[in-house]
Amino acid sequence: MDFASYWEKGSDAELYHFIGKDILYFHALFWPAMLEHADFRTPTRIFAHGFLTVNGEKMSKSRGTFITAETYLNQGLNPEWLRYYYGCKLNGSMEDIDLNLEDFSLRVNSDLVGKYVNIASRTAGFVTKQLNGKLDASYWETEEGQNILKDLAQNAEPIAQAYENRDYARATREIMRIADSINEYVNGKEPWKVAKAEGMQEELLRICTRSLQGFHALSILLSPLLPQLTQRVAREFFGMDRDFLWEDLGTPPAAIQPYQHLMT
Repeated sequence: MDFASYWEKGSDAELYHFIGKDILYFHALFWPAMLEHADFRTPTRIFAHGFLTVNGEKMSKSRGTFITAETYLNQGLNPEWLRYYYGCKLNGSMEDIDLNLEDFSLRVNSDLVGKYVNIASRTAGFVTKQLNGKLDASYWETEEGQNILKDLAQNAEPIAQAYENRDYARATREIMRIADSINEYVNGKEPWKVAKAEGMQEELLRICTRSLQGFHALSILLSPLLPQLTQRVAREFFGMDRDFLWEDLGTPPAAIQPYQHLMT
């Protein structure tokens, strides 16, 4: 790592400071002044966060509300679940955020399992077992397919802006709104019934193509919050040789690999 490429004046690197609100005065006033006097650049932006409470109380060992990262990991919990939960709470302000353990469990099960992963688990099997793992690439050339991609691009803009503003709570709300619409589509089309009907393979292919394109899009939108999980989705499920890029939103998947459990 070249220190000067980040800290010298004129550097085009984006340099962000994330600090607690109790030390904002020093890091927003004295620290930049010290950097300027030492002939270094100042941060691009400073983001101050509030305190973390546990079940509505300040952390305290005597009260049993003190939780460390090691304690969390020793319970066998995935660190990305906590990363996502904090993302749902952080909104770019200095408000305190609360780690409510019951809400944490409900949020992970509802959002990540029930709304996100559930889309792939309910539709992928039809594609790999009945459709040779192939999706209908020609569908995206139709007027209907083009309109879906245009809507996706429009919906992705405020999410990208929310990420840029470090308003992760807004980003997760918008992403889950898209997830709700995809799940409504799957529920309405009932591919499990279509798969059992004679002569309905073309309809089944269209339903699964739309559903798994939605899962593909959600994976890209969630990748800043869930980098390891979405890496698995990109490489193990969609057969890519790299991780997702934001630009992949405009390129629907053409095939999938057999579905493997992503979360338990």
